Amino acid sequence: MAIQMLYESSIAKLYEDRRFFIQCESAASSDGLLMTIANQLGFSRSQSQPLDKIVQLFVEKAARCLLVLDNFETPWDTEDKTNVEAILGTLADVQNLCLVITMRGTEMPRGVAWTRPFLPPILPLDHDSARQAFFALNECAEDDPAVDELLEKLDRVPLAVALVGVRAQFSRPREILDAW
Repeated sequence: MAIQMLYESSIAKLYEDRRFFIQCESAASSDGLLMTIANQLGFSRSQSQPLDKIVQLFVEKAARCLLVLDNFETPWDTEDKTNVEAILGTLADVQNLCLVITMRGTEMPRGVAWTRPFLPPILPLDHDSARQAFFALNECAEDDPAVDELLEKLDRVPLAVALVGVRAQFSRPREILDAW
């Protein structure tokens, strides 16, 4: 959904080339988060004071910027949570920066003035929507009885449906179930 948002016409027009999508799934600490952001923004690994350089980049742009931190649960769910919160708080304080994070879980990082009302967690899909999402990602036979069983085992959770839907490009639903 975050990628779709980045390309939505009004967002693309407002932020133009100042839209940044950072994948955080490899950032297992606050240092990892900083290095991930810095690397994806084009800074060298040896850059000293990466947070200062990141903030400076957005401040120097002067126009509004959009930063999406995807899979933020990876750095968030660590022993280093306090430092991760501090990084997020520093980024949130940049006046011309709109910060969006995607993460699994319901605990919200402190130090950020999140917009209200808070978005509710994404709920499981209804049966028909789960089937539609699953079949959008593969060419499985729609009358395969293993598909419905598989979707129920996944509790129709959107991310799980998407991941298994992609897996079904290479394996039949019954094979996936048997491996489960």
